[in-house]
Amino acid sequence: MEKKPILDLKEISKTKSGDFTKIVCPSCGTAASASDLNINDKIAKCGQCDSVYSFQNAITPLLSFESPKQEVLRPEGIDVFYFKDEMDITLTQPITLVDAIVGPLMVFFAVLLTLSLFSKKMHWAVPAVMWGMSAYPLFNLIFHRRYKVNIVADKKHFSIIYKPRRYGQKNHHYDAQDIDQLYVRSKEGLYDLMLSVHTPHGIKQVPVIQRINGLSKARYLEQEIERYLGISDRPIPEEVK
Repeated sequence: MEKKPILDLKEISKTKSGDFTKIVCPSCGTAASASDLNINDKIAKCGQCDSVYSFQNAITPLLSFESPKQEVLRPEGIDVFYFKDEMDITLTQPITLVDAIVGPLMVFFAVLLTLSLFSKKMHWAVPAVMWGMSAYPLFNLIFHRRYKVNIVADKKHFSIIYKPRRYGQKNHHYDAQDIDQLYVRSKEGLYDLMLSVHTPHGIKQVPVIQRINGLSKARYLEQEIERYLGISDRPIPEEVK
């Protein structure tokens, strides 16, 4: 008797879940054929009952399936603490435009006014006022590391807290269940950590932290927050690729 060849299980290739799906008419349950589908518009017309329906949701897992992002190690300047059911991320507030531009400009004009004072072309009060106005932004620029921002989250709440607040900064609080995605946006050579939040009027894009000086910092924050909140990352058109 001729022996049948033994099937080597190692030769069987496994199909990844999420690599394919069937499009089924929601009206009559008939599986759609290729000729029934409009791939570009994600619309199908049933060949059995002539119903027209969208299959966008059915293929979303296929469109978003991609290799996971590379793990980002914690950069210098970011501290992460976990206590009970709470995550607390602390980092130095990025330098604001007021501190980076307005402050140095005011110091420049204060110097010019001071030189004019020595030439007796101006009253001493004018440069004194300018020096006084430039003191606060100049102090912030020199000692900017004393200003912190905390990202505090638990399974129900998500907050951005500035310590201390300046230039009209506001603390923000959201329900964790309303957060759809986090992503990084490039702006003027720096990076903004953005938040997509569900509101009664639709998805709202909210900047969590602006003007981050380093892509790795912004990526790390996105990674850790999404991981803690259990958010499955998916591509956003505006994010840095």
